Amino acid sequence: MYSTQDRVILDLGARFTRAGFSGEPFPRCSIDATSKSDTEVFWEDGAWDGGLVEDRLERALREVYSTYLLIDSKTRKVLVSEETLLGYRIKEGICRVMFTYFQVPSVTFLSSHVLALAATGLRTGIVIDIGWHNTRILPVFQLLQDAAF
Repeated sequence: MYSTQDRVILDLGARFTRAGFSGEPFPRCSIDATSKSDTEVFWEDGAWDGGLVEDRLERALREVYSTYLLIDSKTRKVLVSEETLLGYRIKEGICRVMFTYFQVPSVTFLSSHVLALAATGLRTGIVIDIGWHNTRILPVFQLLQDAAF
């Protein structure tokens, strides 16, 4: 966790995928699912087709690594910003794509609410996440100061 090399940060949503490096104030890219597939979203939790979702995710991430990040995926650890109730099948699909096709050294899932609060430097707050499918409001109380992100 304490290496000097920046990690790749991925925010993989149902409609948008954002990517960048740790320590940068803004993502390097934001990709809309409508430009990458015939449907409006990368995945639907109810109508799950693992092969189709992994194919869409692989194509989007290939573009992220080759066009926007301009790095070899094997050299950097990956942090995935996850929503609070992200399904296990989706997490498993993300890991399968990252380890099989991109051969990343490690994948770490961190709560998007906690990451948003930690980015502001606050330990306590209410985080409102307005996503494509739903809106989540989560209070965070006394976030650990020693937590290493």
